[in-house]
Amino acid sequence: MSKDNELVGQKFGMLTVLELCNTYKGIMCKCLCDCGNEKTVSSKFLRYGKVKSCGCLSSKSKLKDITGQRGGKLIAIKYTGKIKNHSAVWECKCDCGNICEVKTSAFLSGAIRSCGCLRSESRIKDITGQRFGKLTATKRTGQKKNNSQVWECKCDCGNICEVSSGALKSGKTNSCGCLLNESRSKAIKKALETRKDHYIDGTDVYQLSQEPRSNNTSGVVGVCYDTTTKSWKAKIQFKKKKYYLGSSADINVAVKLRKDAEKHLHGEFLDWYYKQKELAKTDKS
Repeated sequence: MSKDNELVGQKFGMLTVLELCNTYKGIMCKCLCDCGNEKTVSSKFLRYGKVKSCGCLSSKSKLKDITGQRGGKLIAIKYTGKIKNHSAVWECKCDCGNICEVKTSAFLSGAIRSCGCLRSESRIKDITGQRFGKLTATKRTGQKKNNSQVWECKCDCGNICEVSSGALKSGKTNSCGCLLNESRSKAIKKALETRKDHYIDGTDVYQLSQEPRSNNTSGVVGVCYDTTTKSWKAKIQFKKKKYYLGSSADINVAVKLRKDAEKHLHGEFLDWYYKQKELAKTDKS
């Protein structure tokens, strides 16, 4: 056994001894072949040169050159130098662009015809030509979004867009975006129709009595704080025109400027407006 210990690390042919194993057959050596495979060999066979590889040497002598041959979506590029189950392993390029390693036997028999993408594609449901709202699926882009295939779609309006099959099937997306624009336009038009009686000379009567916005620090419409001049500014808008009323370090002064302007502009206007409304009611009756 002491002599056998010297075998560890030594190379015999294509085999390098990794470790020794004491078995009923005698001293066995666990070896690593240059091709990458491991093989357990009798120490005597190594010493006498009866075994020089894991078996790949005999396989290499029978190696069939398949460089450039096509098998399904695969094209054999070059021999890797590896042997697996007594079959040479080839580096292949798939039509999808991926590189993979395939045994000669599996390549020639057709057992393996792609890098694995064919199997994935077979699970993809073809929705070409199917309609989802205003969208018709035309072709698959090959991309994914949230684990869902992305399809190129044509909208009834003529636009082309890309939408995931999940969004199409769930109804989350049913147009290129034009439906949303249409609904917004309709909503705005409806709102304008509802309020058109309250628009006089470009002025919305409802706006004249609006409440301050939540981010208004003064609590009064038309009065805001200017951090540059460190003063409160007052302004007012009427009949599509904006008026600067003045500013002051004292908020009360700015508020008064705004209220006086409201009384002068809005007051006279509102008096006239409501008088006209009453006259219109009288005429109808």
